[in-house]
Amino acid sequence: QWHYSTEAALPPVVQISIRFGEASTRAAAVPPRPTQAPRAASESIAILRSIEFAGLPPELEQKVRDRLPVRQGDQVSQDVEARLPGVIKEVDDHLDVFMTRYRNASPDGQIQMTLHIRLAGPQPPPPAPALPGVPRIRVGGNVQAVNLITKVTPVYPQLAKQARIQGTVRLTAIIGKDGTIQNLELVSGDPLLAPSATDAVKQWVYRPTLLNGQPVEVITQIDVNFTLAP
Repeated sequence: QWHYSTEAALPPVVQISIRFGEASTRAAAVPPRPTQAPRAASESIAILRSIEFAGLPPELEQKVRDRLPVRQGDQVSQDVEARLPGVIKEVDDHLDVFMTRYRNASPDGQIQMTLHIRLAGPQPPPPAPALPGVPRIRVGGNVQAVNLITKVTPVYPQLAKQARIQGTVRLTAIIGKDGTIQNLELVSGDPLLAPSATDAVKQWVYRPTLLNGQPVEVITQIDVNFTLAP
């Protein structure tokens, strides 16, 4: 439940040490927190550039959109920004919410903000049910990868590059009898990377999988890796 300031750049992975002592151990004095200089007016207002959803079913996503007090393109004050997590968690307490701020490269240097909303926890949603009369089998990701004939490489998001974010986006895919992607569900992955991976994988095409000589649907796992050059 910790939250970090978005004003200072952090590495993608940080180490946290928590020390538990005996009840009789005298707690060390905590130094007073330094007073932060107030933000300038130009720093306290941000333009909501985009709202990124990851792993939400369409019905839940729409409920969140209906409750949001801001829309894409709106100016967001510090007070509104502080209220956003509470408003979103009122819809569903299992949602993770965080914001990223960055300065526009244009001469005015306007502060931009992206709102990220995703389902907490690593559990993937259940796959879509098979159509009546259409057989479906589960195939391992490494095995199914051999049948890939058209692969679109995802674009590395510029924001993720700037934040030095890398990692794996894991998807559950349903591949149709014709080898095209019929359905994709996000299992895990950074919200800055997931949309690009999903958009690319939707365009992948596989050789049809045959069972007893007949084409069948396939459920498989697809991992998309994002790695920054050293």
